[in-house]
Amino acid sequence: MSFILAIVSSFSWAVLNLSRKKLVEHFSAPALLLFLSSTQSLFFYVLIVIRGDEIFIPQDNFKAYVISIVSIFLGNITFLKSIKLSEISSVLPILSFTPIFSIILSSVVLNEWLSLSQIIGASIIVIASFFIQSSDKGKINLSKGALYMILSSLCWAFAPIADKMVLKEISKFAYSFQQQLVIACVLITYFLISSPKELIVKWTKQKVYLLLLSVVASMFAIFFQFWSIEGLFVGIFEAFKLAVTLFLTLIFAKIFLQENINKKKIISVIIMIIGVFLISIKNFG
Repeated sequence: MSFILAIVSSFSWAVLNLSRKKLVEHFSAPALLLFLSSTQSLFFYVLIVIRGDEIFIPQDNFKAYVISIVSIFLGNITFLKSIKLSEISSVLPILSFTPIFSIILSSVVLNEWLSLSQIIGASIIVIASFFIQSSDKGKINLSKGALYMILSSLCWAFAPIADKMVLKEISKFAYSFQQQLVIACVLITYFLISSPKELIVKWTKQKVYLLLLSVVASMFAIFFQFWSIEGLFVGIFEAFKLAVTLFLTLIFAKIFLQENINKKKIISVIIMIIGVFLISIKNFG
């Protein structure tokens, strides 16, 4: 059941990646994140009212609560900057660093020790990500967009580990609402102090539809991610989500963004899927 939930979450992340790539062409990364987080917080608040969930700040896991919000904020900003600067099919595979960071962090924080085959699988994924960034002569070319994506992968490794601790104390919807509300408040303060004119944009139907699609996809992605990590090791979930999301995003990039999906990208995805299989062996056994 947990893997089915992870697949739903992964599909939602792929849709979110596509819509954010289209939106970031019209907005700066902070402005887009503000529009997304403020709209998401409103949607989550409505769900909380309907469900009758209690809103409170976790006390026992307050440090994890803060770490999660900071990680999500920085992870989103660096991700948006990355896909704004580069083709999403070129930089998204670099998120394969996330399982490696998750394995290290979850082993230390959550005592979720992985087997040798899982460590090998994660290593294969990382090697594949370097392969996709290499030139025909074998030289690795890390663009500015690629560096932003490496930072994003580190942030995304922290978030689910902290989430797993906080969700023992607070409901999924209340937690998601607080995350997005805090991020929105921080960004509003930033724009009011620095550049309020940046928030004055001309909205078209396409932009509104893309924003709503991003919000709905994000809510599904986050909710099913929270649900999935309750039954899966964080490192395994991150690796599985990465492979499925990457595969779907490459398909979407080819169909909707007309990006060049060459043999190198396809081979890298296949290698990553093999790595994910090795990582998942322990969970199937």
